[in-house]
Amino acid sequence: NPSPDWQGAYWYRMLPPAGTMMPEKRPGQYHCSTYAPGYLLGKHPTEFAETLEVKVCFDQGAGECFRKTQVNITNCGDFYVYGLQAAPGCFDRYCSYTPDQIYL
Repeated sequence: NPSPDWQGAYWYRMLPPAGTMMPEKRPGQYHCSTYAPGYLLGKHPTEFAETLEVKVCFDQGAGECFRKTQVNITNCGDFYVYGLQAAPGCFDRYCSYTPDQIYL
């Protein structure tokens, strides 16, 4: 079942209170209000207007990627936008956080 905020494959900007960016490290199973949170297996682009294709891992607690997908990330200066596809599994959700925030 998709998240109520899901509007289909498109570009998304992450905003508070959900967070402002996807994590670049594993948040752990059951974080980000889902069973299998998605996090980046790479880094955000560092240059303005740069777009990178990055793998996303969905964590189901085994300590490794249970499922993966690709996303595009564009650096817009003060924020990022994410070209997202539907998450591959029923309980998979893209995770977001604000730097220095504890994952919820």
